[in-house]
Amino acid sequence: MNREAAAAIRAGDVFLGIELGSTRIKAVLTDAASKTLAQGGYAWENRLAGGYWTYDEAEIWKGLRSAYAELRRNTEEKYGVTIRRVAALGISGMMHGYLVFDAEGKLLVPFRTWRNNTTGEAAERLTRAFSFNIPERWSVAHIDQALLSDEPHVGAIDYMTTLSGYIHWRLSGEKALGIDDASGMFPILPLSPAGFDRAAICERLGLSESLPTILVMGGGLGLGDVAHSLEKIEDVAEKLQILVVAGKNERLLAWVKEHAVRSHHAVRAWGYTDAVPELMAAAALLISKPGALTISEAWAMGVPLILHEPIPGPELENAMIASERGTAVWLGKGENLAALVMGLLGDAPRLASMREAALLASRPAAAQEIARFLQTAGTSVG
Repeated sequence: MNREAAAAIRAGDVFLGIELGSTRIKAVLTDAASKTLAQGGYAWENRLAGGYWTYDEAEIWKGLRSAYAELRRNTEEKYGVTIRRVAALGISGMMHGYLVFDAEGKLLVPFRTWRNNTTGEAAERLTRAFSFNIPERWSVAHIDQALLSDEPHVGAIDYMTTLSGYIHWRLSGEKALGIDDASGMFPILPLSPAGFDRAAICERLGLSESLPTILVMGGGLGLGDVAHSLEKIEDVAEKLQILVVAGKNERLLAWVKEHAVRSHHAVRAWGYTDAVPELMAAAALLISKPGALTISEAWAMGVPLILHEPIPGPELENAMIASERGTAVWLGKGENLAALVMGLLGDAPRLASMREAALLASRPAAAQEIARFLQTAGTSVG
């Protein structure tokens, strides 16, 4: 028996994470150092009902209880201690989709998951209206499609959320979402570089103001070959300041920290962080996969982009749009990343042009515009 782990569990100095994935609900207990202490799970499958892929509301709670019960049993068997309290609880869902409730908290239609590709008309319409790629899985596409289809439940909608937002609401009574889930509902970022003081950011984060600064990201999950990009940037002779956001990818975060020790650049690493706008304000260039949220944040902050490895589908479209608008350079297969980085950092007029194009492409009032657009659509449909 691990006595330190048992003591942490007894003291409640442990953290519970629950993820509602597409095929399995997983519960994980960790210590303060993010070491996994125990796990539990519940297998489930979505079903097709009324033309939509869905999960039963009752099974959501059955799955949560079952996953936690298994974790609790495993904890007792392994450490001889019963979980009485935890320091924090985190809920992660499968993002996006459509969960709408009336004023009394009643679910109006069965949960429509991200798998449904029934919102093509709305997604295309919203993409045209906002000059920004709106994927079919986003909640705003679902609600707009419901408006276009004149579905009877629309008039009773009081609250819309995601799966993790729903769990959080029912457990805590608070209607809240993290930025990761919220950005899959609406493009919501009212950002502007004018609101950030680079000198103050560098001082607060312990960054150099003088070194050319690059931000490397792989989204909230730390996807994309971030490690490969960092290795290629080692070929840049000039010393750079490289800021790396590894997201929830703990293995990548550990690798980046090891890489920082041997790199001739000044490398700093973050895990999942809400400091992304500040890091963008400090950077002259952003290297990333072409995720919709990352591009929208970069546009709002006026940060030039180098995009790589788009996933066929929405990310491919994102890369094409960002490149065509002059806000990004799309790194092709076999192209030299180090040479591209050196070329852009050494071309001040081009960087300035890309920054200007990004700000022109941004929609800092997107949430308000979408709300007005949906109100107009609802009036015309009704």
